[in-house]
Amino acid sequence: TMSHKYSDDVSWRFGLWGLEFHDTGLQCTYKARAPERCLVPARCFSTFHIVWGIWSLFSYIGAFMPAFWLYLVPLVLGFVLNLGTRLRASKPHVEVLLLVSVVILNMWSPWMCHQQAGEWFKWNTENRWTELEPHQLEDIHFTFRGILSNNAMAVQLLYSLPQLFVTPFLPADHLVMLLFAACWTLSVTLSPNISSASVSFALITVGVLSGLYLLFTCYFKLLMMRQHRAEHQLKTHYEASIMADNMLNHSLKNKMADAAGELEMYLGEHSHSEETNKRLWQCIRSLQKGMRMCQQRNALLKLSSGEYQPRLSPISLQQFGTSLLAGREVRTAFASVWARFDVIACGLIFENALSNAFKHGHPTNPDVFFTIKQLDEPRVGPEHLRLEFCVTNRANPSRPKITRELVENILKGDQVAGDMPASSDRIGLSHCFMVARTCHFDLTLEQTDNDLIIFKVCLTAETMQGSRYCNQQLERDYQLPRGLRFHVVDDSAVARRLVTHHLLKHAAPAAVKLFGEIPEEVSQFVQDSINSADVVIVDQNLEYDTESFVGTDLIQQLAAKGFQGLMCVRSANSSEEDEQFYLGKGAHCILGKDMLGSELIAVLAREYHLLSPGARGEMAGVSPLSSWVAEGEYMYL
Repeated sequence: TMSHKYSDDVSWRFGLWGLEFHDTGLQCTYKARAPERCLVPARCFSTFHIVWGIWSLFSYIGAFMPAFWLYLVPLVLGFVLNLGTRLRASKPHVEVLLLVSVVILNMWSPWMCHQQAGEWFKWNTENRWTELEPHQLEDIHFTFRGILSNNAMAVQLLYSLPQLFVTPFLPADHLVMLLFAACWTLSVTLSPNISSASVSFALITVGVLSGLYLLFTCYFKLLMMRQHRAEHQLKTHYEASIMADNMLNHSLKNKMADAAGELEMYLGEHSHSEETNKRLWQCIRSLQKGMRMCQQRNALLKLSSGEYQPRLSPISLQQFGTSLLAGREVRTAFASVWARFDVIACGLIFENALSNAFKHGHPTNPDVFFTIKQLDEPRVGPEHLRLEFCVTNRANPSRPKITRELVENILKGDQVAGDMPASSDRIGLSHCFMVARTCHFDLTLEQTDNDLIIFKVCLTAETMQGSRYCNQQLERDYQLPRGLRFHVVDDSAVARRLVTHHLLKHAAPAAVKLFGEIPEEVSQFVQDSINSADVVIVDQNLEYDTESFVGTDLIQQLAAKGFQGLMCVRSANSSEEDEQFYLGKGAHCILGKDMLGSELIAVLAREYHLLSPGARGEMAGVSPLSSWVAEGEYMYL
């Protein structure tokens, strides 16, 4: 094969099947997308031949000559090809169907030229000029044959143009062009219906058309190859970027979880002044907020690209409101209600609203008041309720008053580049309105005459009645039974110590057995837990220098071997999609690494009691933890 280097560094060559990439992988992906590239050209090509075939048949009505039946060929091919582009089973083979159609029509057109030239000559000369001398009649026939031959060739060459236009989309396009030229050359030179004077015209025309279209085909195919290479590079870079982003995101969440855990254990073991404790707890909340923002990365990407779809999650209004405070001095009033609504979208909106209240409100006394309440409006059906989220603060007297015109200007500029600085860790005010529109929230922003700024969102949420997590179950203060046996597997020493700290402080366990310092302990974890654990807590991603494990695989192994206790996944990846994945693999509950110790124990207690007694197994009474420690049963494996 001849090798070439294109100007934009696309390496290609002439092979048996035409232009090809030097890179085998790139060539494979290019060929794999051939049916997709051929779909639209095949539909246009088939539609043309359907219309042309029907029109040609109508033109022959009343004269059922052989050409009439020959025009059924493009009509049938058009219908078959068009049907092939619409059936799911045949779409992957559109390229082959198009190639077969073009090859058949490239052979059919010159034969049709031969047939039509003969028929037209017969129509125009039969039983005419009988009174003329033979030599005169011969001259007339010669003239008519030349004219009709040229007309037949012109018509059929014109109808061959669609085949030439779709040739760049076919494999072995240069061979298809050679077949086109060969069929026409043989037909016009061997056909008795084509005059000798017309042969030279036909050969020149076919040669010029073939040469021009061969150049066009090469250039057009090079353009498609360049486009494919650019798309392939873009996809490769995008996937690499996403992979690197996921790795960085996962590492950041784990590091923040470790840092928050170390601080929490430190505060539990040492006494400090109230001011010091307050500052350290604020650090913990900031780290937890950072972990939650990392978990919302996918939502932020989809919001930016306009692909976000609202997701409903069950949560307590008090828990939701408290999670947004993060050490801020805010007066609050939250309704004691559980509901299902888009927690991520609301969190993004009110994280921005609270930040703006402090940043742009009164410089010395913003007096921020955050309320969440259930409205007395009629419900939209028995399983829905209306909620009102409201942030109020005192206005900054040095700033212009918020008016309807200002809000409208913000809305007009919500697509303007630069609304959200690259260094910002929250969405802008215009994006709040965008999120509200996406999720069908009613958002208002106004400033009263007494300089009070009101940021309000009203939405329709689902009640929790009739679900596994009804209000009474969620609001009940569950307690873990004393004397449970916990098995924990995690590749992080800090995480193992933190979970142990939480369990010892809040759960009064009989034993806490730890695994995961080395890879061999992960396999030992499953075997040891089957008959000697009441609750297992597994890290989802267990990564070591030599090998890696997935926590949900361990849960499936436990379930397959008949484990009857509570199975929990503890992970920094705890988005709704992640939770659905963990639950689908058999986990009973998910423990986020951004949870405080009291939150972790509360979730364990609730899930333990919601788990049916039959699934929980027999929880025999065991000695208190002190006796296990004395006997050496509490250990780090």
